[in-house]
Amino acid sequence: MYSKYHFDLAKGTTAPKEPEYYTYPEAMEKYGLTRDQLHHYLKYHNITRVKKGKYTLILCSELDSLLGSPEI
Repeated sequence: MYSKYHFDLAKGTTAPKEPEYYTYPEAMEKYGLTRDQLHHYLKYHNITRVKKGKYTLILCSELDSLLGSPEI
């Protein structure tokens, strides 16, 4: 069994989904952190970062799971 997304991806009719990223200013604004606090979380929790040109992009899903509201 294959999903429609995987079938279309194999046929070439759909482009693969790109992961979503935050920039430093977006993440700082969303979570109310300073640049140093954000860097501390990224470094010590090994959050995936990607360098594109002069910008550093932070993987949304990993940062949201770390700093998002806890689920009970």
